[in-house]
Amino acid sequence: MPRPHEYIRIHEYGNLIEITISLPWEYIRPSRRPQKEQIPPEELERIRKNNQKIMHDTIMAAVDACNGDIKAAAKKSRYTCERIRNLLREKARTASEAERQANIEEVRKMAAQKISIAEIAKITGKSTSTIQQWIKKA
Repeated sequence: MPRPHEYIRIHEYGNLIEITISLPWEYIRPSRRPQKEQIPPEELERIRKNNQKIMHDTIMAAVDACNGDIKAAAKKSRYTCERIRNLLREKARTASEAERQANIEEVRKMAAQKISIAEIAKITGKSTSTIQQWIKKA
């Protein structure tokens, strides 16, 4: 690497100062290196999922350690409050969807046992139209 005095020249012309900067071409345009070997998409997906799992585990451990305090968990885990809130929302949505699917399966089993729609509605606490929709989807 050249020393500063090798590529910066200063000339004084009375009230005018001329500064000339001479940079090697590789300073301006980095050399074109051959691209690194491409990672297969399956491997990228595996790495992404592993990183998500690590992030999820880190955040959940911080939230548990802070008794649900999102700000304290953000400081402890070094993730933003927004990311923690999004993760908690996603976790709640996933749990809700799993519960809904379990309810649908239970309704379908009852319907397969020839229990009436009105009786299934009473047992599950859902409306008869919801029960009919769930059975139709089967």
